[in-house]
Amino acid sequence: MSVAAFAVLHLLSREPGDALRLTELAERTRLTISGISRIVAALCEQELAERRPDHEDGRAWQIAVTPRGEEQVQQALPAVTGFVRERFTNRFSDDELIAFRRFCERLEEP
Repeated sequence: MSVAAFAVLHLLSREPGDALRLTELAERTRLTISGISRIVAALCEQELAERRPDHEDGRAWQIAVTPRGEEQVQQALPAVTGFVRERFTNRFSDDELIAFRRFCERLEEP
């Protein structure tokens, strides 16, 4: 799974209501609509995400993580946060690393 695809799934898995419009995903990930559309299409094809009708706007769709996608996020999250921790270990003081570790632990929370 690409970093961008993981970011989209992680974002969706932490979203209250479990779904976002493509434009919201693009804004939050800093990707273009075209780029996010390709990622979402691939995630939907792999059954990691799904399109749902937007009840507020009948012309729009919302994107939601599926149970399979949630499982992928939970499996990948420890490796992702571990990689980030490893990259920071030599650059910060012990106190800064403790604060960062706490932040990473919060990312791993459901």
